[in-house]
Amino acid sequence: MVFKLGLAALGLASLFLISGCQAGAGLRSGDTTRCENARYDFDADTQLQACDRLIQSGADNQKTLAADYNNRGGAYLDKHDYQHALQDFDESIKLRPDYAEAYDGRAMARRGLNDFDAALADADAAVRSNPDYANAYSTRASIFVFKQDKARALADFNKAIELASSDGEKYNDRCFGLAQLGESAGAIPDCDRAERMLPGNLDPLDSRGYAHQRAGDIDAAITDYTAALKIDPKYAPSLFRRGVAYADEGKMDLAKADLAAARAVNPQIDAHMVLEKITPPSGM
Repeated sequence: MVFKLGLAALGLASLFLISGCQAGAGLRSGDTTRCENARYDFDADTQLQACDRLIQSGADNQKTLAADYNNRGGAYLDKHDYQHALQDFDESIKLRPDYAEAYDGRAMARRGLNDFDAALADADAAVRSNPDYANAYSTRASIFVFKQDKARALADFNKAIELASSDGEKYNDRCFGLAQLGESAGAIPDCDRAERMLPGNLDPLDSRGYAHQRAGDIDAAITDYTAALKIDPKYAPSLFRRGVAYADEGKMDLAKADLAAARAVNPQIDAHMVLEKITPPSGM
């Protein structure tokens, strides 16, 4: 009797163990989905928390752990926390020295910190690691824009589109880059195309607003920024640029409100916008 009871207890314990493992596997699978955030279904904080749990679990192999750090670095980029992003991309590259996505992410983090020479070196490394990785060319092109190297910027924007012609973000990237280079007339058709390819995405609206703003069409810029902010009311670049546009129209109360909201989201945004030639009046 005791033996039979022991078997029954063991069977029940096994059932609980199997159920617990299945539940744990389910939680882990959910965290993997949230950490990867491949379709941008989750906000940056949700992504960060999922990546934190995966990294702290110690259960991933070296290659997967590199991806966890890379994905968490991407979430930090979305939060404009470039220093923490840089640290995560460093860890990812230590674990996987040929990881093009991590070099590309670190290039974006360094670009965000205005360290353009180091950013360019990382973008070059991303291209060397995977010459067919379109994002690396877009990132490198954006760095060439900041370095005022128009020819190389356009060559990389064009290469990114060649590699990923069905990706509307690549047309958006070229639109924004052309606007930064003072080529707004050439930029706007790319933004129009990106908008058609990316319905419901704020990026083409923000970029086209910027192109209009650089061309001096302030009303059109405000219209596009406002449309972008309907999608994400806390998108700091659109808030800041619209604030400057309102100031250009003499609408100072609206300008101050937008600039304050942008700075609350990203306290470093002024330094970045100077490089985009978008600056508010003195004292604002």
